[in-house]
Amino acid sequence: MIQDLFKADGLTSFEGQLVRDLAELVIAGLVVVPTAVLPIKGFEEWQHSGRVNDTDVDQLLRWAAENATEETRELIIRASLAREYYGLLTNVSVKPNFTEIHSGIDRIYRSWGDEGARASRIVRNIDEAVSKPSLIVQGLAKNVHSVLTRHAINGTLTNSAEHQQSGTQVFSRNRSTHTNLRCPTPETGADRLFVG
Repeated sequence: MIQDLFKADGLTSFEGQLVRDLAELVIAGLVVVPTAVLPIKGFEEWQHSGRVNDTDVDQLLRWAAENATEETRELIIRASLAREYYGLLTNVSVKPNFTEIHSGIDRIYRSWGDEGARASRIVRNIDEAVSKPSLIVQGLAKNVHSVLTRHAINGTLTNSAEHQQSGTQVFSRNRSTHTNLRCPTPETGADRLFVG
């Protein structure tokens, strides 16, 4: 039942705002982190059986192995809702193994029935059918760096003079000029080599 966001054609409007927003980015041609979607049907199966479907967890493990990078040693599971409300657990970080994925999904699903989530749905007048979460799973990169290539005020491409003054990294349009760029890492201040 797991769907890859890039190949998902059977997702409905009830899969939640987050799924819709990511799908729109993909359709627009923007680069989006590989994303797996566990549709609302997974939550409904959990409601009827009281347990997370092992097949879904196995599919997520296969998906994670196919989409893994060196930086993503963990996964993040996020809830996507048609209408937002408080009390539903989201942004659960798990290691890519059966037990942690199973537990992470179960924790999010169980939080749907917590007092805070139920009260929030009542106060916001959200029907239970609309409040069911779909889940998105993405790789969680802990060591992420941003590179500024435009001047913050006027939007022009940065040049070597601005680079020396501001300390930001400069990338030109010619890929060969930035194949061995060094910059300090946030943790140690030591140089780290970027290979392009």
